[in-house]
Amino acid sequence: MLSEVVLDQNAMPEASTATKSPALWQRKLLSNAGRAWFAVAFLGQWIFVAYVVLHYGGMLLENGLAGWSVENKNAYVAGDWLGNMAMLAHIALAVIVLVGGSLQLMPAVRSHWPKFHRINGRVYIVGAVVTSVAGLILVWGRGTVGGVVMQWGISLNALLIIGFAGLTIYCAMQRRLAEHQRWALRLFMVVSAVWFFRITFMLWMVLTGGAGVNFEDFTGPFPYTLVFAQYLVPLFLLELFQWVKAKGTGVATCAMAFTVMLCILLTLAGVGAATVAMWLPKVL
Repeated sequence: MLSEVVLDQNAMPEASTATKSPALWQRKLLSNAGRAWFAVAFLGQWIFVAYVVLHYGGMLLENGLAGWSVENKNAYVAGDWLGNMAMLAHIALAVIVLVGGSLQLMPAVRSHWPKFHRINGRVYIVGAVVTSVAGLILVWGRGTVGGVVMQWGISLNALLIIGFAGLTIYCAMQRRLAEHQRWALRLFMVVSAVWFFRITFMLWMVLTGGAGVNFEDFTGPFPYTLVFAQYLVPLFLLELFQWVKAKGTGVATCAMAFTVMLCILLTLAGVGAATVAMWLPKVL
């Protein structure tokens, strides 16, 4: 009897290990869910880029930089050449960065057009850093809606972009390509915060009617939470996704795949809400 118990105990770790390893279909489910989310995100960001080009570009062509002050009084200040140039750089480079970021993460671009990938990567990194610095100049020089909490939330986002951009470049120069790709993904998430903020806010408006928002000065628990969550939540989900993909059990892999699928639905809903209620009316 004792020998039978010993044999059973010795066999248990192997059986446990076997149940922990995700099956091929589970790994494929997670990978495909990740690719689907990025496809949805790319589409949503290109819609946002089209809005920025048509709306802000149209006002710029019609009335110059002063035209932007019709919508935002802090967008143009007569005599403040540094702030005005920072605003121009912030908007123009945001378009380049959002488009370049989506192209940079496409595997087909990396494999088939490596030279373009390298050039686009440099433009993307420089653009992300410059637009972040411009954002800091605007936030602390001209202020922003929501007061000091929003200023600190936006500033932390800008500092993360600058830091992640530096680490992405450093790992590429050291030929540590796996780390380079991980930092590039993190950079994409924090660069996308401006887009995450808008689609999340509009989805919240549809679902709750604007609960927790003081629309007179854009203060309140929801905008104060969202200004940090716009990049911290995507970063957390990205880290969780990568950990589960590398070390997760079969159950964890399936759970993560379904979490990503939920994110796809929420992203689609947010993009739809922002497009219909905020972006489309301003360009038609």
